[in-house]
Parts: sequence; structure tokens; C-alpha cells
Amino acid sequence: MDEFEDAEEADHWDILYMALSCLGKVFGQYPALLQQVASVAADDARSTAFWPALQGHLLFSHSWVRAAACGVYGQAFASSGGANDVGLGFLADNAAAFSLSQQLCKQLQGKHITPEFGDQVRRLR
Repeated sequence: MDEFEDAEEADHWDILYMALSCLGKVFGQYPALLQQVASVAADDARSTAFWPALQGHLLFSHSWVRAAACGVYGQAFASSGGANDVGLGFLADNAAAFSLSQQLCKQLQGKHITPEFGDQVRRLR
């Protein structure tokens, strides 16, 4: 997925940033909730779009949204017991894991990357 280009939605970056930031903080405070969300996503075909939708925001045009999306992934990785953990079940698919890795690498190539954001992306790989 290339960098987000929809101007109308890009105008609402602040709402998206706040929602993702809140989600990351909630998952950080309540890791069991992350496990519940991930297990529902694994069991319900309608919910499997959670991780790909989040991944789509890793290349959003506003850096704060990218950072918040990275933060949610960071909470998922930090609260997991490894790639076989239900919270990271989406990474069991090699194509999904590769796609996520590619997008994280694209973030590192961005012209607006700060040292702090680069460090956060580096920790996710």
C-alpha cells in the first residue's frame, strides 16, 4: 500500500491520530483486552480486517498517525508471547508478515522521520 493520498480523509488526521493513540494506550494498560480483540479477529471473518486496516495507516500522510499506528503494533508485540501468540496470529501468514516489514522499512526511508520515530520503527522489526 502506498502512502495515503485521500485528501478528504487526510484532513481528519487528528481524529484518526487520537483514536489510534487511545487504542495504543488502552492496549498498553489492559493487555488482556488486546488478546480478546485479536482472538475475535481470528475467529470472526468480519473482524479479520483489524490488523490490515491498522497496517494501512503505517504509511498515512501525517507522521503523527503513522507513529500512533506504530504504537498500537508496538503494544501488540510487547504484550505477546511470540509469533504463535493469539495477539500476533496475523503474522503467521508469511505474506502478511512480509508486507508489514516492507511498510515499516518504507517508514524509515521517509523524508520526515525523526530519530525517535526511527527508533520506534526499528524496535518493531
